[in-house]
Amino acid sequence: MTMLAAVAVTASFAQGNPKIAKEIKATKDFVAGKEVLKQQFETLTDEQKGQAYAELYKLALPAAQKSAQALEENKTAEVDYKAIANAVEMAAMCDKFNAKNAKEANIEMMNYRPQLVNAANQTSDLDDKLLYSLTYINSANPKSLEGVVKGEDPYVALSSFFACVSYYQKQDFKNAAKFAKAALPDERVTDNAEQIYLSCIGRDLNTKQDTVNYINALKDLNADKYFQQICLLNYYIGEKDEVNSLINKAITENKNTKVAYLVRGTMLSEEKKFDEAIEDYKKVVEADPEFVSGWEALAVCYTNKAAEIEINHADKNGRVLGENLVNFKAALDGAVAAYEKVRELDPNHEKVYNWPMQLRSLYTRLGQTAKAQEISKLLGE
Repeated sequence: MTMLAAVAVTASFAQGNPKIAKEIKATKDFVAGKEVLKQQFETLTDEQKGQAYAELYKLALPAAQKSAQALEENKTAEVDYKAIANAVEMAAMCDKFNAKNAKEANIEMMNYRPQLVNAANQTSDLDDKLLYSLTYINSANPKSLEGVVKGEDPYVALSSFFACVSYYQKQDFKNAAKFAKAALPDERVTDNAEQIYLSCIGRDLNTKQDTVNYINALKDLNADKYFQQICLLNYYIGEKDEVNSLINKAITENKNTKVAYLVRGTMLSEEKKFDEAIEDYKKVVEADPEFVSGWEALAVCYTNKAAEIEINHADKNGRVLGENLVNFKAALDGAVAAYEKVRELDPNHEKVYNWPMQLRSLYTRLGQTAKAQEISKLLGE
């Protein structure tokens, strides 16, 4: 008998509580009503959940209306954005579970929802920023308003940006990347969202496949904009043929040629093919004579060539002689000329902070003491 009673109770429990809406209504309080639903949620049918959310919406609405009124009257101190978020969320849940009031609730919330975007933008509290932005996102394009609301929701991408900022600062990089990508279509935040997205997905490139995935993400974003990174990453994972193909194509199509020569020069320089690298760097600065990074790359390459000559051809007393000495001094002269161009373009060493030290060192090695001292005075030494 006891066993049969237990079975009967279990069966009744599984069918849910048909009086859940009345129980929530009886609380006369949104927080208390939400707790009632929480405790019974898993036992309810979808229809009962819809009835429950309809009652919760009614309980949430007065506080939301009060805050909306305060906003209209510019009484910002009386605004409770969380109350607005509660009403918007309950309207969305009514929609999800096909409550009878879903259409009416979501129509009413159309004027409330944009306030959540403003709230997400204004607050510095990360949890509140997430609450407002996610509530806005999750309440977008309700099915109960099909035919009433047309087109994409205008602020979902912007709200996604606020969510990605919150997740990023919370160091939840997976969600930060997800919402940063969703924010990209909004031109107001595209650049910042893109940088957060790349920062997140580029944090742990532990395997070759990780890097390949990152390269593909760069291509999807903007292959031309990230041409240099795409090439160099392919080079570092050993895909040299792919890099050469990308560079040759860029040069042939006269597209990204400056960057193509810069990348190839970097590759050749790392392989200690300094003369070939120098020729590529010269093409870079010929294409853009005011490209400070190009002149710096050329200067560094000449300096590295001189160091390589000294390492490989100095005698036991550390002297470089004969033809090697000629080539050594020519490399130093080339480095000086390139750094002087950097000096001309970046006199306050804001872009290339160390050019004064490099240039002074080169003048010292060439025995041009007066010019080295001039650089020291420039540095206040």
